[in-house]
Amino acid sequence: RYLDAVDKLHAFIESMTNSESLSSSPTLPAEVATAYNALQLAMLRLEAEFCHILRQNREPADPESLFDLVSGRSSFDAAFSFSFSSNNSSRRIEEEQETDAKYNAKYNVDGNDDDDYDEHDDENEGKKGREREFDDERGEEEEEETAKSRGLADMTLDLLPSPAVSDLFEIASRMVQSGYESECAHAYIGIRKGVLEDSLGHEKFSFEEVQRMPWEHLENEINKWVRTMKVAIRCLFPSEKQLAERIFAFRVSVSDLCFTDVAKPILIQLFNFGEAI
Repeated sequence: RYLDAVDKLHAFIESMTNSESLSSSPTLPAEVATAYNALQLAMLRLEAEFCHILRQNREPADPESLFDLVSGRSSFDAAFSFSFSSNNSSRRIEEEQETDAKYNAKYNVDGNDDDDYDEHDDENEGKKGREREFDDERGEEEEEETAKSRGLADMTLDLLPSPAVSDLFEIASRMVQSGYESECAHAYIGIRKGVLEDSLGHEKFSFEEVQRMPWEHLENEINKWVRTMKVAIRCLFPSEKQLAERIFAFRVSVSDLCFTDVAKPILIQLFNFGEAI
């Protein structure tokens, strides 16, 4: 295999450069210089293959299909429940008070019943009933939160087939190991950024263009922008991050750099539109 030959070439260079005789010599032996030249040519070929695999699998996702996907997942609402926590607390108190009122009405807790009525026993029974209702509500809430978490985790998509990801990982690891980290990252960012832009399908507007839009046109673009933001935040950005982490799993700093440089310009563009309106 070609990658096996690259590994042997890299191992040879490592062994030669670490030898004491070579470290004390002012010039490189001819065989080492030849090995370096061969490694450089190998890296050029690997970079070309790396780009070829990425381009071969660069078909963008359909924006409408992605929007249908994220819209069908109510679990995403859990990510935005922070601002509604106080309302939820108030609602829970009201529900508890309503439960108490229903219990009082049903069992006549105020004591206006016949002579055989045992207030103490009925109070204990009501307390147990309220505890059971509270436990049931808490269990339902925990199940709902678990379902929401699973829904959010399932929102990521496999943007590339597994064989392609495996090949890209093998090539990227050799390039980074051989000192061609920047070339590999640059190739990845350039291609994946274009795919992400096409998948979102959001038209670019300058600040002045947005300000001059007629309201009917602007309202339509705002609706598109909202849909695009949902797709980007809920699905495409997490999926792109997952892809970068798989291809550059051997070095977190490279995967973080690639994902950031792919997503950041597009996110800024979307935020700029939001500020313009």
